[in-house]
Amino acid sequence: MPRGRRTIQLMNLPWGMKSPVSLMAMVTLLILPFLCKGRSGLQSQYPGYELKALKAVTVQRGLCVHIPCNFTYPTSEDLYPEELYVYWIKNDGSGSYIRKTRNQYAGIIVASNDKDQSIASFAGNRFQLTGNPSEGDCSFSINDVQNQDGGQYYFRIEKGILKFSYRVSFILPRVSVTELAEKPKILNLSEVVLGKSVTLICQAPGTCPWKESWGRPQISWSNWPTTAQNHQHSNGSWTFASGFTFTPTLQDQGRALTCRVYYPAVYTTVENTISLEVVYPPQDIRITRPGHPDFSAQKEKLVVREGDTVSLLCEAQGKPIPSVTWMKKNKTLNNHMQGSKETLQLSNIKSEDAGMYQCQAENLHGSIRKNISVIVQYHPRTMTFTVTHAHRRDPALARGCPREVASGSQLTVQEGNLLRLLCKADSNPAATTSWFKEGRVLEKLPDDWLELVNVKAEDQGDYRCQAQNAIASAEGFLHLLVEYAPKLSKTPEKNTTCWRKDNGILCNCSLHSKPPPQIHWQLDGMTVTENTSTADLKVSSSVQKNEVTSSLIWTGGPDGDLSIICLGNNSLGVYTMQFLLGSLKTGAGSHSALLLSGLCGALLAAVVFLLCLGLIKFYKKRKATPKAAIPEAMDSANYVNSANYVNSANGGQQRANNSSLIYSNILPQGQRSPHVGPPKAAGERTPKPRKIPRPPSPSAEEPDEVHYTTVAFKSKGPPPQVEESVEYSEIRRE
Repeated sequence: MPRGRRTIQLMNLPWGMKSPVSLMAMVTLLILPFLCKGRSGLQSQYPGYELKALKAVTVQRGLCVHIPCNFTYPTSEDLYPEELYVYWIKNDGSGSYIRKTRNQYAGIIVASNDKDQSIASFAGNRFQLTGNPSEGDCSFSINDVQNQDGGQYYFRIEKGILKFSYRVSFILPRVSVTELAEKPKILNLSEVVLGKSVTLICQAPGTCPWKESWGRPQISWSNWPTTAQNHQHSNGSWTFASGFTFTPTLQDQGRALTCRVYYPAVYTTVENTISLEVVYPPQDIRITRPGHPDFSAQKEKLVVREGDTVSLLCEAQGKPIPSVTWMKKNKTLNNHMQGSKETLQLSNIKSEDAGMYQCQAENLHGSIRKNISVIVQYHPRTMTFTVTHAHRRDPALARGCPREVASGSQLTVQEGNLLRLLCKADSNPAATTSWFKEGRVLEKLPDDWLELVNVKAEDQGDYRCQAQNAIASAEGFLHLLVEYAPKLSKTPEKNTTCWRKDNGILCNCSLHSKPPPQIHWQLDGMTVTENTSTADLKVSSSVQKNEVTSSLIWTGGPDGDLSIICLGNNSLGVYTMQFLLGSLKTGAGSHSALLLSGLCGALLAAVVFLLCLGLIKFYKKRKATPKAAIPEAMDSANYVNSANYVNSANGGQQRANNSSLIYSNILPQGQRSPHVGPPKAAGERTPKPRKIPRPPSPSAEEPDEVHYTTVAFKSKGPPPQVEESVEYSEIRRE
């Protein structure tokens, strides 16, 4: 039998034994185990019995306390079917007894699962067993703690003949009672958000299983109607609270709120007063410019010049204080923080710094943004030109495909085309543009385009565009090259002609074009170039810029009628000049022909003379009428050889004062190419032939001078229409 069992049995000996020997024996048996085992610890004398509880518990008067506890006893002692009874006894020096066994013990029983057991009057229903003894749980609680509840408590179990008190050598709980000083708790303060409904809760100190409603704490709020927020826990304890619901405004900021809790069991009131703090998301965000009181961010834009330094300050209201960040295109910028203010500094501003900037203020309850557009003004730069042109033969081609070229570029355009130019400059504010050529201001269209209609060779040169805004100006230019088909040279010293000299033929043909022309000769259908020259037939050329002069020297050339053609061509067209040289042979037939020609010529001269006299009389009658002109047109079918005035190859006039010169009308032979003669611009009409100047009228003091002319009619009917004007060349005979 375990020693614990024998001890219990000895303790349960009947108190009726009066023999001194018996009493001495009993005392010896009780003391002997303590003496024998004292050195190894007192707890070891009760193997299998353990008690775990809080050693010290402090509780405020009027509240409650829960004391957790666990116990064990030897299983070998659990042989009886009787119910297990447990008792918590306050060790205060007084005596009490257990009713079922009539055993008396020191202390006062305050809690038990034995319904027949009487409990100390001061304990009443305030002490409660909260654990299940059959599972080894000896926890208990004290409600409405009073001052007399303070002290040490021990635990006792009884089951049949098993009786044991966990007292000596066990850790036993000691309760200390202090005055009520704990304030009520106010919950949900962090949820007081501007404009958002919230319920503030005041929670009474202590969580107790109050059973009597009169002893429960009573909660009230100052100047607010409240509703109960009580909650019972799974262990039967209660949390008493009271709350009210409202929607915070900025006027509630700093408002004092007081929660009071009254404990009727101890006649005590505790309270807690707070200052209401309303939190709210950022608002009233503003952007200012330090040192510039005239700046107003309401316009949401800031105009600065390139190279300036700008500081922008962003601030916002909010609770808690919001953090402020500057961004551009959703990218955070480096800036300087000053509490709730954020400064953005842009130094030496460049055009790429222009754009939309965002100031964002953010805290736990939300965020807000404000935008400001920074506009950077700068002088004109990066001049570019937009070019369109139209082909002279198909104007519809011109309106398409505009292209951009940089300043300083070279443009090449064909003569007769339509050219349109637009000058643009990167600037802010936008620049106005003006066009110049050789210091002369050019007029542009209302849409700022410069238009050159029917481009001519003299339009070649530099075209300058000046762009100007309120800050500065800039210039750009284009160099225009005009290409054109071959034309007859207008240089006086470079006459285009053919003449016979000694026993040979000399010819000069001077043409200009861009690109420069290539000239070759055709002699009665045979093509001769500089590369195909022979000892008797030599061709040489000289080039000066866009002008080419080709010379033909034919030694021992034929004496008969001869056709010599000068052909000049480039990629844009062909120019043809034909020279007709008469035969040098004479004979009887020739003398007859000459005689007949002379008679016919005299007859025609007389007719012309009479006509002239009639015309003079007619003009004298009109007086105010201008002098009549020679007929305006000459064609390939009719031509006039004048003895005194003819058209030369260069378009000028000259008097026949040398009997060695023969003036001939130079006409192209064969089918005409559209490029024969001077090229014409797109849409250009065929000009009328130049008027042959009328010789001066004879004065009254001088006798009338007879003029001879020869008129040949080679075909009947009206003359055919010819596109180009007649070219004349002089033929020199030596």
